[in-house]
Amino acid sequence: MKLLPFQINASTQITERFIKYMEDPLLITRNKIVPFYQNLYSITGSGKTLILADAVEQIRTQLPTEPIVLWLSKGKVIVLQTYTNLSTGKYAELLGGYDVKPLLECTYDDISEPEQGLLLVATTGKFNQKDMENGDRKIFQIALDNADKSLWEMLKLRKYENGIRRQLIIVYDEGHNLSDQQTELLLKLEPDALIASSATMKIPEALSKIIDRLKRDKEWKDSDFVTTVKSSDVVKSGLVKQHIMLGGYITPMEIALDEMLDDMENVSKSANKLGLSFSPKAIYVSNTNIASGVDYKKSILVPFNERMARPIVIWRHLVSKGIDPSDIAIYCNLKFDSKFPPPPNFNLFNGGDSDYANFISGTYKHIIFNLTLLHCLDLDNAVQVCLRI
Repeated sequence: MKLLPFQINASTQITERFIKYMEDPLLITRNKIVPFYQNLYSITGSGKTLILADAVEQIRTQLPTEPIVLWLSKGKVIVLQTYTNLSTGKYAELLGGYDVKPLLECTYDDISEPEQGLLLVATTGKFNQKDMENGDRKIFQIALDNADKSLWEMLKLRKYENGIRRQLIIVYDEGHNLSDQQTELLLKLEPDALIASSATMKIPEALSKIIDRLKRDKEWKDSDFVTTVKSSDVVKSGLVKQHIMLGGYITPMEIALDEMLDDMENVSKSANKLGLSFSPKAIYVSNTNIASGVDYKKSILVPFNERMARPIVIWRHLVSKGIDPSDIAIYCNLKFDSKFPPPPNFNLFNGGDSDYANFISGTYKHIIFNLTLLHCLDLDNAVQVCLRI
């Protein structure tokens, strides 16, 4: 994948700052350094993952050892997408010098006998636990078939067979989710660098201590901790739109839905007329189980045709307008009583992250989303006509 000029500038700045710092890093002890810190400040849609992937590959080519990169994010769906993109997907060609794998598949040989860099992808839930010794997270458990130490301890030591220690770079996507507890756990791995990406970065207390030390002893300014991508550069590149049309409705739901269906039909006709390959998708964002003022327990103890939960009402209206139920997906935390089940052609995905793979494997044209699950939306190469109800 070819990077745009502003993306190359950002990844190169991160790399150059890290390499310069490593020439004379601050020490905590003789063998433990104050980690380099950098936040990539860039708007959604600017290609933050692409920039970070290029940065860690640039860094790898300038280090004396093959580094380990621990790439973290909060949600399972985002981690799945990231792993796919980095290992075999659209960003894989940028990471030719890395072996990319899920964190829990890391073995002793991966760390001690590397032929290339090692990039491990995980959710923060894989390690976010205070009680490491007595905890139930697999990362803290001893893997007898791999070595006599836990994966966490192997990452902390990260030594070749000859005893040379490998550099560890921690990348935290959506860094505003980084908590103080997570930061403290990550610092116990004694990383060489912490690189976050966020447009709304919050600094945990444990991280602020590192920043204060760098300011005091290295005389860094606030701007030295941030690699900024100008929003205007992203807009000029065409990655995000310069104009967006918002429509506000004070009207019955049925009328709003009908207007949306008309818009979708017009988009489809225009796409066909122009010979375009995409198919438009209509996205409906709503609350989930109950209508306002209705007791939840009572609301599910009625037949499907009498349910007033907004996703069900939307589904019924779409079907009444001739929409094929097989074209409708309901990705919601929608509940049913066993006595009053939905019809067989009601395509409900209520398992959250665990249902995501099944959901994206479909070719649904109408998608009803739970407000709390909207962050999972990933509909590439599709025109989206979106209505919040």
